[in-house]
Amino acid sequence: MHRTLVLSLLLTMATYAQLRTGTAESAGMSGTRLDRAAAILEGEVRSGKVGAASILVARRGQVVLHR
Repeated sequence: MHRTLVLSLLLTMATYAQLRTGTAESAGMSGTRLDRAAAILEGEVRSGKVGAASILVARRGQVVLHR
């Protein structure tokens, strides 16, 4: 399991390095909805239901959310 997590992290980092950053709106997405999704995930971590979490959303070659 640990190898899978490390491999997933490395693949994510490699993909992220090739993408540019932008706003949700410039990629045709709702910044408000993305913030809501991130807040839900962060709440799950704070409550202890999830040990740790990361979220990365990209569209049209732009990273619009990464926490």
